[in-house]
Amino acid sequence: MTTKFAITLNSSGDWEPWIELAKSHATAQRIWEYVNPENPQRIYLSEPTIPTTDTVHQLLRSERTSTLAPSIPLSESSEAEDPPAPPPRPRRRGRPPNNPVPQGDNDEDADPPPPPAPQGPTDTEVEARLKIENIRYKHAYQLYSHQQQAFNVLPTIIQNSVNRGYLQHTYNCDSAYEMLVSLKERVAPDDFATTLDVRMQYKHLSKPPKGQTLDTWVNKWEEIYQRGIKLNIPDVAAPNPHFDFLNAVENVLPDFYTVNQDLLLKQAQAGKVMDFPDLLNLFRNAKRMHQVKQGGRLLGGESAFTASLQKEPVSF
Repeated sequence: MTTKFAITLNSSGDWEPWIELAKSHATAQRIWEYVNPENPQRIYLSEPTIPTTDTVHQLLRSERTSTLAPSIPLSESSEAEDPPAPPPRPRRRGRPPNNPVPQGDNDEDADPPPPPAPQGPTDTEVEARLKIENIRYKHAYQLYSHQQQAFNVLPTIIQNSVNRGYLQHTYNCDSAYEMLVSLKERVAPDDFATTLDVRMQYKHLSKPPKGQTLDTWVNKWEEIYQRGIKLNIPDVAAPNPHFDFLNAVENVLPDFYTVNQDLLLKQAQAGKVMDFPDLLNLFRNAKRMHQVKQGGRLLGGESAFTASLQKEPVSF
């Protein structure tokens, strides 16, 4: 059983990955919709109702009534409220106007017979449907019990996953939802600060990696790109990140730079540039192939390929 998240909330910079871990955990337990701190107010979990003979009887009658009810097209609904008057019918020759019309001569004007009243369900039908509803209730109650247990455990997980200085923001909270709302108000950075942070990291990434492996550097590109898209930062709008990334790896993998620079120029002219994560995946594959040719190891520690690059830093 999970006792804490993989990331501890130590600062506002940890909020985004930390709340994503909380979301993943709560979603797996099927309770995120009840604890999401973005909700304007707390949503309570309702216990399923035990089905009875009376409730099943009402359910069957309701289903039959809705089935027998005539459906009126939307386009005709407004006309049904105030139908136009029918044109006067011509009189038949040889019959005085005040004489009653014999039965059967004007059948087309007769009102349609009312729809038959829905018949009540039989005892056999109610008994059979009650068995089905009881099975549904058992499944619903099992889910309800699981969710209640997850609700009870989540506050402890949250408190185990925050810095001691933030524990005070979880005190006197009646639920995990209130804890997350309290932490969000006091720890989560606002959009302006987050935008500045993402832009600064993006500019830093535009230089070749130093003191870290290429894999870590490329993964950071993808993370910052996704955050920039979420915040609608112009720097990460296509094709800006594509060419910025290629410029950063020009002296890392020259062949990769040359081939994809030409490809992206053609795509940009055509107005259809590949997704940026796809370009990162192309680079990952090209790096692996280069490592194999150079005898670089792919598992464990920093590869020989990356180490050799860092011995000769590239200046721009």
